[in-house]
Amino acid sequence: MEVAAGGHLESVVVDSDDTGRKCIQFLKENRLGTVTFLPLNTIKPFEIYDSARNAAQVHGALGLAIDLVNFDDKYNTIFSHVLRSTIIIENVETAQTIGIGNERMVTLDGDVIERSGALRGG
Repeated sequence: MEVAAGGHLESVVVDSDDTGRKCIQFLKENRLGTVTFLPLNTIKPFEIYDSARNAAQVHGALGLAIDLVNFDDKYNTIFSHVLRSTIIIENVETAQTIGIGNERMVTLDGDVIERSGALRGG
């Protein structure tokens, strides 16, 4: 799941865009760097298409990442935004069965197969 979340693993969930704005101002005033804030009131959920749901049913696929984690319903849009339609799969061979470039997939070993067709692992 750490690999599936990618760069959002270090994002900070806040209650509103106003809180996010105040936090950014604080960071700027104190020269503390940058942070990505995910406001509960403005983050849009990611639509998961039937093609991803069907691919998640292929032999060797464990399912959609969002369906494999437990979280409070109030964070549904956050998890949807972060995990999108990522499918957790056993290995790169499963990705080839689904089709490299058809869906974003992450193997149990942490290899990433992007929708662009890019592969990252090792």
